[in-house]
Amino acid sequence: MQSPSQKPETSGQLQSLTPLRGIAALWVVLYHYAVLYPPSLHLQHYTDMLEKGYLAVDLFFMLSGFVLAHVYWNAFAADVDERYRKFLFARIARLYPLHLFVLSLFVATEIANRAVHYAETGELELVPLEGAQSFTALVANLFMLQGLKASQLSWNYPAWSISVELSSAGM
Repeated sequence: MQSPSQKPETSGQLQSLTPLRGIAALWVVLYHYAVLYPPSLHLQHYTDMLEKGYLAVDLFFMLSGFVLAHVYWNAFAADVDERYRKFLFARIARLYPLHLFVLSLFVATEIANRAVHYAETGELELVPLEGAQSFTALVANLFMLQGLKASQLSWNYPAWSISVELSSAGM
């Protein structure tokens, strides 16, 4: 029997999976900061679990896909064209502004680095046409196509995941 303080899950969401998705997301963040980015936390002295943090991406995607299928199954089965378009529009409206904001932070940081380098040496480094932080990569990031070649086109490497998500959604 349900107590008065408990709310039924009327939205179709699976609230019990939300903490597990949060743990997977946190695991990925810790993986990036403990293994990939300096200053490294060097937590491998205590556990090898963080070195497997890339597996949390798979866990997060599987759980998210399951939740999305559960929540939207009936709606898409009833009217896939219109409802799927609305779903994609809402998804892009939620993700793209944050993506652009974070991308602008990476670009501003690179501009600041180049300005400091110029002030120190008098040499102006131009933005390359190819490579991870190139003009080509910036265009790919603006159109969220960097996931196709994440290691070669990433101003913001972790954003490959939303790029792949949107490109696999039929865009």
